Amino acid sequence: MSLHRFSYSPLTAGDHKVGLAGSFSAWQILPMENTGGVYILSLELPLGCYRYKFIVDGNWIIDESNPHKESDAFGGLNSVLIVEEAREKLRWDDVIPRLANKAPTDYLKLYRSGEDAGELRFIWFPGLADEILLHVDSQVVSLSRIGGNTLHDVYFCLIRFLHRDVSSDSMDSLYSNQLTIYNDGKGEFSQNLLISITLEILFQGKRLVMDYSGFS
Repeated sequence: MSLHRFSYSPLTAGDHKVGLAGSFSAWQILPMENTGGVYILSLELPLGCYRYKFIVDGNWIIDESNPHKESDAFGGLNSVLIVEEAREKLRWDDVIPRLANKAPTDYLKLYRSGEDAGELRFIWFPGLADEILLHVDSQVVSLSRIGGNTLHDVYFCLIRFLHRDVSSDSMDSLYSNQLTIYNDGKGEFSQNLLISITLEILFQGKRLVMDYSGFS
């Protein structure tokens, strides 16, 4: 048996009804607990392969923090969880060679939830970060860990895009790790944002910096 924690972070503030269903529950919906805006459910699961979805306010959706997906019987997708024997943990010195042939966009994803809102997610090696800081212009935001498995951890921050003529002082934060980005126009913003950011990964006194050009 292995203890796995499922977590879902909504892109909008407020109270949501969130559940989890999958092959491990015979697709019966299990309620998830709201813990400060992140919905959590931990389950003891035998080794094996499982399909699952979140149910958010009546809508069945995949787990965006999990890159493993497959088609379902209804023309949509299921998230796929593989529970396996614990692997030998990576060390910090093991990570550096693995980054040589990787682009930052392999680890960083931007999901757009509306015209002026989105979520930035960073996928990193499990257990190899004490803190991850996102730098954009003069803003610094600490990313929150929202889940993971034996292969990766997932961190995130919420983003609100404002036009230059709007004062950020009048905006209410959704969460403490919300980032405000000013956008002069509508439409595509993902590439400009990814070019402009720097991530700082801190672990046991060691530091790794990632920007659009690579890792250093």
